[in-house]
Parts: sequence; C-alpha cells; structure tokens
Amino acid sequence: MCLTRNQINTLSNKYNIPQSELFSLLINLEGVNHHSENNRIRFELCNTGINTLMFSVQNNNSSILNINNHQLVFDNTIIGNLKGVCEDSCEVFYTRNNGKVLCFNPYSRSSCNGCKFCYNPTSSDDKRIISDKEIYNELLKWAKKNKHNDLSHIEQIAVVTGCFGNDKLIADYLLKLRSSASKLSFNGEILFFGTPHDGKTIHLLNSIKPFNLCFTIECFENRNNLIRNDKLVELEKIKDLMLLSKSMGIHTNFSYIVGLDSLSVIKKQFQTMISFINRFPIISIYQTDSKRKKVRNKEAFEIEYYLEVRKIIEKIFWNTELRPTKWSNHRSIWREYFGNNKL
Repeated sequence: MCLTRNQINTLSNKYNIPQSELFSLLINLEGVNHHSENNRIRFELCNTGINTLMFSVQNNNSSILNINNHQLVFDNTIIGNLKGVCEDSCEVFYTRNNGKVLCFNPYSRSSCNGCKFCYNPTSSDDKRIISDKEIYNELLKWAKKNKHNDLSHIEQIAVVTGCFGNDKLIADYLLKLRSSASKLSFNGEILFFGTPHDGKTIHLLNSIKPFNLCFTIECFENRNNLIRNDKLVELEKIKDLMLLSKSMGIHTNFSYIVGLDSLSVIKKQFQTMISFINRFPIISIYQTDSKRKKVRNKEAFEIEYYLEVRKIIEKIFWNTELRPTKWSNHRSIWREYFGNNKL
C-alpha cells in the first residue's frame, strides 16, 4: 500500500477519520521497517505526547513506515515517538490495561501447527503449565517478580491460546485456573479465547463466573480451508453454543479477523451475529507476511476495504451499548475512535 501524505489527507476527509487512526491501521497492515533481524517486533507509539498505543507487528523491510532513532517515520514525517521496541515473542505472561489485565499463554503456542492465517512465534520461554501446583506457582512467581503480594489488583486473567486440543482439557484447565488464582485473592473475570465443541463444557465453565467466553470464529468464508480441522466448529453450531453461553449470563462474544472475507459477507454476517453476543467482538486486522498473503481476500489489498469495514460495523453496533476497548486489542481497526466518539 504505497500511500503518500496527500492520500492520507484525502482518506481522512473522505471517511471522517482522524489521521492517527489511519496510521494505526497502516502500522498493522504494513508492519514497520526496523534494523533488527527479528521477524516481529513490539513497541509503544506515543503520537500525541500523552496518548500511548501498543503494537505488535511484522518487521517488514519494504514497509512505508520506518523506525529511526526511536521515532516512527512516514513520508519524511515523524508520526510519533516509540518506547520499548523489542522482539515480539511468545511470552507466558504479559499485561494490558495499565497492568490490570494479565494475559496468560499456558499451552505452548509455538508448538501449534496453526490455522492458515495464524502467525506462530517461537520463544525460549514457551512451556506448558498444566497442573494446579504449576498454575499457582507460576502466578505467584509472576506476582512477586512484579512486586505484588497477590493478584487482588488484577481485573481479568485472559487465557489466550487455542492449543488445548479438546473440551475436557479446556474445562479442567479453566477450573484449575479459577481455583489457583482465587488462592492469590483474584476475584476478577477469566477470559477464554477459544471455542468449546459441546454445551456440557459451557455448563461446567458457568461455575467460574465472572467469565468471558470469546468464540474463535475468525472468518465466515472458506472456513473449511482456512481453519485447522481439529479446531473447526460449524458456524451454526457456534451460534447455538453462543446462545447457551449468553443465556447463562456468561459474557459472550467472538473473535474475527478483518481481511479474510468480502465486504458483502462481513455486512451480512455481522448483522446476524449481533443477536448472539453481549460484548463487543474482538476484531483484528489480518497481519500478513509473504507466506500468508495468499489467503487474504482479494478486496483486502486496498486500505479503503478496512475503512469500509469500520463503517459497516459501526452502523450495525451504533444503537447498542457494545463498543471496543482501546487497550484489549493491539490489532483493532479502532484504536482511539469508534465513529466520532473517542474510546
């Protein structure tokens, strides 16, 4: 996407969107050109002097965005200052929302032979944490390392892996997590990012509320080809499971990747899916590298595709109370504004 400063200005006016939102979109689509040998890098971008956004993106030497002396540069213009530029590895623990959300990756993502749209990082610190004792000890070790006596300050523990393999492992693990974390004074929400295959599992998980079940739908078209067979659940069955989850008072939403479907399918499906959720879905931009570019929808090679997606979904959700959060998703197509409203 070889855009110029004038084209950015034109798009900003055409879609009534701040330029900062366009640059956030471009960062995720293009990656950044950084001198390191790391395939992916993570950093914080401060583009207003006070507002800081986290990014985790591809290191792309053909990107129109360059890192130079801790600054992000586009078309000879400084977009903002950068902090914490480092390799984006598969860490067991990391935090979001000013340290109030603990993301927990307990099941060795780098060993996953993921779906065709997934990036699977490698890491020297990527282990399975399975037993009650291991979960408790790892949580306690993290708390002490970060100078906390317990987990009472944590509002959510987000389990961000799809590598459990079956429903029994999902249920057993999340029940152990609630028990172990409770011993460390955690009373907040557990979020699981994955899709159970059976309603019995959801009934079991109802006991760990407050609980957020985010079904990993990811795409609506070509699902049989894009999603790994052992993770594939038919969309109609997912809807039934979502209705069950929602009816039990579980916070229910789904994850979706923008860039895999056509605009017409996005509009049709999101209009349908809104009735199955009680939280805003986690909607991420499809970040590609040379190996994964071939599965991107043909419409999604132009930046206006993503701006149209914003308009479509904003219109569908506008009269609801459901909104994205600016801290929960580093690849969101909304980073600071939803329509004209600041997040």
